[in-house]
Amino acid sequence: MLRKHVFKTAQLVLCLQILSICLVISQSASAAQSCRVQLGVGRAFTQNPLDLKVLIFNLKDDFIKESADRRGDAKILTKDKKFRFKATAQLDWQREIIKENDPDIFIGSEIHKDEDARDLMNLATNGLQNDYYMFLKEGNSNRGINITIGVKKDLGFKFKLTSYKDRIWVDPKTKTEYPLFSRDLPVLSLTRPGDEKPILLVIGNHAKSKRDNPGDKESTRYRTAQYEIGVKKIIEELREKYGQDIPIILGGDFNTDVIRAAEMDSIREVLKSVFDSIPGKIFDENNRVTHFYFGPNGKSARQMDDIRVAGNLSVIEAEVVQYTKANGEIIPDPQTFKDRERLPSDHRPVRAVIRVYPKPVEN
Repeated sequence: MLRKHVFKTAQLVLCLQILSICLVISQSASAAQSCRVQLGVGRAFTQNPLDLKVLIFNLKDDFIKESADRRGDAKILTKDKKFRFKATAQLDWQREIIKENDPDIFIGSEIHKDEDARDLMNLATNGLQNDYYMFLKEGNSNRGINITIGVKKDLGFKFKLTSYKDRIWVDPKTKTEYPLFSRDLPVLSLTRPGDEKPILLVIGNHAKSKRDNPGDKESTRYRTAQYEIGVKKIIEELREKYGQDIPIILGGDFNTDVIRAAEMDSIREVLKSVFDSIPGKIFDENNRVTHFYFGPNGKSARQMDDIRVAGNLSVIEAEVVQYTKANGEIIPDPQTFKDRERLPSDHRPVRAVIRVYPKPVEN
């Protein structure tokens, strides 16, 4: 009886320590974020292997009026022409897409601050409220857009969010110094209470846009560096720390043709697209298009958004999410810029089901 009492007491102490650590980590990542965990509770413990639904979505400038009102900066944002509050109808459309796909892990780019990330979920009227822990650390964007990562609460993980926004890159031709990541490359570790190491790392990506940088047409040199000495090196560091087979999911807007662009060559062997990861299944390029561009040379359609994976996991499903009308009918590809602007974003989301193989909890 004494041994059993000592074990339960030790277990309780461990739970309290985990909860304390988790709250500290969450506070530093996103103000007023809660992170309750219990030892041995949640799908991360009860399902092995663990199938996770992942959704990535470039939200296109999600500035939410209610969030700004709560922060007290609504008047400031209204006066600045760089910012425009997202229409409620488009936000509700985005929420419907999130709800319909029911992701366990959500990676959203182009959202303003932590309040906006939480309100994207919690102001919904279709059942998203309080389902997710939302993590956001403000990065380097001069447009006020950031990357958020959301995780279903019922998985039972504890979390740590790491930012790489302070890494620096010097353009070898112009000798100009820039933040290596024009936004950030946030890494969220998901660890089961009681484990020493995470069972999964989730990385959010929003690469430099194709807007010209001084002396760097379409910012190709900049974006190449983000993958070559940014993403690749960080993956190597994480593998050295956690093991070569640590499951890794990297998702977001790559701002280039992910199928053939040369600037991504350095990570093609390190991280594999979910569309190239299902044995025996080949996806037609037309079914992988996530972005339509309308410029002086006409329309172009490319896959610029992707979920890429590595480590001890397998991909079960993958698809580009098509926008639909209220009756469920698929909306055709936009033929004009105005057509595209009527949609909830200028990007299509990507979803996947990824099977992770957790190791047993160490006693």
